[in-house]
Amino acid sequence: MADNKLVLYQYDTKTIGCNISNFSNIDLSTTTPYLTVKKKASDVVPVLSKIGTYDASITTVIFPLSKIDTSIAPGDYIYDIVLDDSINIYVTITKDTFTILDGVR
Repeated sequence: MADNKLVLYQYDTKTIGCNISNFSNIDLSTTTPYLTVKKKASDVVPVLSKIGTYDASITTVIFPLSKIDTSIAPGDYIYDIVLDDSINIYVTITKDTFTILDGVR
């Protein structure tokens, strides 16, 4: 399994890009990309949830994170990026650790 860990500093802005070129059989115009971050996979309420955009020129979904998005308590979380067709999760692109580091400033 590939290492898809994400490490960010608390309160930083960051754009996360996820290549989806291996999913050419999916009609991306019928799906919405979601980034979901939880403390534990079984948690009902995520600590972060973002809707992404698709950049066809680089076959990538993009999630811009703001200072507010990364204002999560430092620690390790779990995240996934999925394509959803509004009825069901169509495909999970990746799932791994999402770490927020405590900033010095």
